[in-house]
Amino acid sequence: MNIKLIYGLDNIPSRKLDLVVVIDVFRSSSVICNCIKNNAAKINLFSSKLDILQIPKEKNFLFCGEENCSKINFFDKGNSPLEYLSDLSGKYVYYISGFGSKALLKSNSDNIFLIGLINLKYASYIFNKYFSDRNIYLIIGGNKDVICMDDFICAGVFISSLNFKKLDELSLNALNLVIQYKSILVDLLYESPAAKYLISCGFKKDVEYCILKELNLLPFKINNEIVKFNEFKFS
Repeated sequence: MNIKLIYGLDNIPSRKLDLVVVIDVFRSSSVICNCIKNNAAKINLFSSKLDILQIPKEKNFLFCGEENCSKINFFDKGNSPLEYLSDLSGKYVYYISGFGSKALLKSNSDNIFLIGLINLKYASYIFNKYFSDRNIYLIIGGNKDVICMDDFICAGVFISSLNFKKLDELSLNALNLVIQYKSILVDLLYESPAAKYLISCGFKKDVEYCILKELNLLPFKINNEIVKFNEFKFS
């Protein structure tokens, strides 16, 4: 397993990659995991709210996403995982987020997964069991010279759980960070800029949920949709 870590939408390669893992701790991973867990009929990804608003609305459609910590006008739900705890059977989720949905759509691979802290342990199990011989590209948030710290920490924890053979420099930095600060990683997550911003917007419970909740499922992208990775069909 060879691992390369990439940050920011602008740095995602256009060429086809072997296997991609998009990491979005706050909060796409938790929202989409909850949609899968609670039986959403379909989860469609978008990179523009205008594309969603052009869809003829039906009663079983849910338009979902936020801008600046507020639900987008004319949308049904925002980007809080706590909004997706009830049964979603028969619901079609049309979802956009600041980073997660866009990174999933921009990535070019036949194997694209989404993880966060919420499903990291299960993802580690799947990757060690089935993908030990693959070239894995981890994609986290960031822009220009600024890396999204919560995603970077999550990447480091994920890497530490994998049976890797080779790491690039940024992956090694993430691994060394979590080794050095293992005892205070949760504190570092709460102190990350993204967590502080969400808390300032009144989403402290979201931050706690994204850090502490665990689910045994792995979102997998097929075309512009997200489905649940089925280990038994794969094996």
